[in-house]
Amino acid sequence: MKNEMTSRFRGAPGFRWLVLVLVLVVGLPRAALPQTTDSPQAGSIRQANVQSLVFIKATAKRANGLEDEFTGTGFIVHPDGYVLTCNHVVPPEGTDYANVECSGAVGGRYEHAYPLTVIERNEQRDLMLLKLPESERGPWRSLRTSALAQVDSRIVALGFPLDEGLVEAPGSITGNEAHGRWFTNAGLTFGMSGGPVFDESGAVVGIVTGGHPEARILDLVFPLSGASSLLQEVNSPLLPIPTPTATPALSTPIREPLRALDNHAFSGSKHVRSDVTLQTDGTISATMELENDEVYPGFSAHIVVILLDKHSQELERIAMPEESIDGKLWNGKAIVKRYEISGSVRNKAILPDVKSLKIETFGG
Repeated sequence: MKNEMTSRFRGAPGFRWLVLVLVLVVGLPRAALPQTTDSPQAGSIRQANVQSLVFIKATAKRANGLEDEFTGTGFIVHPDGYVLTCNHVVPPEGTDYANVECSGAVGGRYEHAYPLTVIERNEQRDLMLLKLPESERGPWRSLRTSALAQVDSRIVALGFPLDEGLVEAPGSITGNEAHGRWFTNAGLTFGMSGGPVFDESGAVVGIVTGGHPEARILDLVFPLSGASSLLQEVNSPLLPIPTPTATPALSTPIREPLRALDNHAFSGSKHVRSDVTLQTDGTISATMELENDEVYPGFSAHIVVILLDKHSQELERIAMPEESIDGKLWNGKAIVKRYEISGSVRNKAILPDVKSLKIETFGG
């Protein structure tokens, strides 16, 4: 007798992860399926890559003779027939199963099923490399283009959910998960685990890994860069996977004196030390050490830092957080107070062009 299998994904505590595996579903509501779209873009991605998609089915035999079936999705990453998927799609032989047989249908759930050989597993990252036999029709059709993605990137996931054929699930990356994966609202479900995730251009950016059964916005995608070691072993055409460019930075910090505050209440301030510094990574720090008999509680220092290029043209204006200045007297005289205010450049791309600072200050 066959059992419907469910399990947990490896991941952050507190989540009951879906294993994207199915044997038999009775009366499952259609709402559980990914929300497909009539978008020409998503449809074209599916059509362009269907011959690189693999419907994976594993039959696992227990020592007592019972069999369990697992299904999932994979994609061809080399013309020799290497297939990348998730480790949990095909259970290992050992404690739970005496024998596991795995097959893959290329291009559709009901296409001819070829035997699949397990080449390597990465349990920590929930990844696995399988291999199709040599094709009589010549090289297998491998996915060839990879790209970077980030939060808010639009994506399309492909896979074989439930008892369906190849389905596209469009969405976007909604956040970063603690274990290096992305959250997505693409609406993934059983059977899509191990499927490729594409950006809007049709380049592969990740792999479907799992989700949360009650919250569709918590579906998970693993960046393709996490599979680099497996892809390198077979010299996949998806390599090299692009790496993020270095964040633009200043060559050296820029420091500008902070002159007397342009306000009568502060006009008599004695600046023991006052300056503004733009660090190489774009953080800004303003330091003031003031002494003024007229300062009293409730006054605030306001600082605006203006970034200028080599032609003294304004690149960006940063209003530093307002800082309250607590005036205190000691034996009838004001004591020296130190104030530190921090801020940051919003557009880091302009940093290499910043040559000087202009400071506007006032108190109130």
